[in-house]
Amino acid sequence: MNTLRSVVPRAQRPDIQPRNFDMPLGDDTPRYFANNDPYLTHFMNALSCIFPGGERFFVSSVLAYQKQVTDPELKRQVRQFCAQESIHGQQHEAFNRWTEKYGLGMAEMTKDYEAILLKTSKRESKLSKLAMTAALEHVTAILGHALLSTPEVQKRMHPSVLQLWMWHAIEEIEHKAVAFDVYQEMGGSYIRRVGQLLGATMGLALSAIILMTILLWRDRQLFNVRSFFRFILIFWETGYAATAWRGYREYFRRDFHPWQTDDRDLLNTYLPDVGKYVGGNQGRLQEVSA
Repeated sequence: MNTLRSVVPRAQRPDIQPRNFDMPLGDDTPRYFANNDPYLTHFMNALSCIFPGGERFFVSSVLAYQKQVTDPELKRQVRQFCAQESIHGQQHEAFNRWTEKYGLGMAEMTKDYEAILLKTSKRESKLSKLAMTAALEHVTAILGHALLSTPEVQKRMHPSVLQLWMWHAIEEIEHKAVAFDVYQEMGGSYIRRVGQLLGATMGLALSAIILMTILLWRDRQLFNVRSFFRFILIFWETGYAATAWRGYREYFRRDFHPWQTDDRDLLNTYLPDVGKYVGGNQGRLQEVSA
């Protein structure tokens, strides 16, 4: 991970481009698309259930401060951030509907998770929601970075589903600093920032474990011990976990900024492949109302 003490200047960062993604799912896409393995597949399915509600929460948290952002370039990036996140949610909802032929109930689980997220977050202040968004955007960015920088994990996934996750990873990295920059401009504190990272990480992990367990139970794979150990080992053997952890701990530095990690070479490496499955932005950059 190419981590710098200096921050990549905003003018030199990749443009945040909302891309309409055409998922290449087909009859040849297997039920267990990740490592031909139930545990890893349902871990990723659990995340796909979390993403649509999570993306909408991120958008609303950032939009709550849209009118208070004074920097013109950051205002533009907020609009692009919202456009990207909106499309991410739509694509994962489409993927979840595609899995309905397996009787897993992922579309319903997606709605239930969003309802719980909205209910539990009502007690949080606007600034805490923004801090939570900045923290989880860091988590998604480092997970995306780990995927792009770990070809051994990419090889374990069926190409049709891999493209969805690669596209999502690329765009999470492109907009990784938007919520953080808004939080900083609103005068958010270091204590709130790291506190929300710890809380949000525990909430995300618990949600993923619960949803994954439900999916495995419905698929009659919960007690597949060999699959469980393969699932645990893959993160260590490939170096994915180590890469993600190095990025995660950076957030605790007082001088942290997401663009102290320079991902531009990674994006340039994988954008051409993902570009085969994306179209134009179709006017999605219009002003979004709070």
